[in-house]
Amino acid sequence: MLFSLAATASDGDKTVALTTVYVNKVIQTKDASSILLSKITELSENPAFKLDTILSQFKKKFETEYALNFPFKLLPEQEIITNEKYKEFQSAAALDPNSMLGKLTAPLLPEGYKYMTRCSGGFVKDENQDEVKMLQIFPNVDGVIFISLDYTIVPKFAVGGMGSAGVQATARIYLVNKQGERVFDKLIWAMSKKTVGLIAGVPVMDVEDILPVCQSATSELFKEMDEKLPKLLKKIDKRF
Repeated sequence: MLFSLAATASDGDKTVALTTVYVNKVIQTKDASSILLSKITELSENPAFKLDTILSQFKKKFETEYALNFPFKLLPEQEIITNEKYKEFQSAAALDPNSMLGKLTAPLLPEGYKYMTRCSGGFVKDENQDEVKMLQIFPNVDGVIFISLDYTIVPKFAVGGMGSAGVQATARIYLVNKQGERVFDKLIWAMSKKTVGLIAGVPVMDVEDILPVCQSATSELFKEMDEKLPKLLKKIDKRF
């Protein structure tokens, strides 16, 4: 099946540039407690919280498996990361890392890649959107695609503040066509099988405890993507 899909993608005459791929080291939460937010910040800044292997797996899975389901081939990586204009690019969504919003994202990127994201809600003018800039930098491609991976800490159960929490891994795949029109924008998520403890209602966020749970969530996410992505792509916007 993968061989057939690969042949289809390779024979297609459309090419898309994968211009960003990253894993966010800042774990998201719906709990706004200052204690938890402080622990999350400390974790994201801890060099021992290594997500490099996960990033490598995510990128490889997309390039060698998931991308084969799309009606295009990927522009060779070296044509992207060696492009001088690409190397000079700075995302319109780039924020002061010391600001409140800046602390919500600490992207871990493969060497040579630039951070970028879809800027919705009128935050950035259309002509300054990251994807529009990428289409200008790579005028010969038929589209631009962004992929990213985030984690969210989710309490599972608690009695008197004691219990357990899991981690949800969420992948986002965002594709625009040559005109900058969105043709695919999907979130796929999965919960970890492993958990961490809750103490006084606050999840344990030590590296040695939370990293295996993030790895567990990623494994479950890949299973979800294996199953769901081919079905989702049947509904891809016909403008592509």
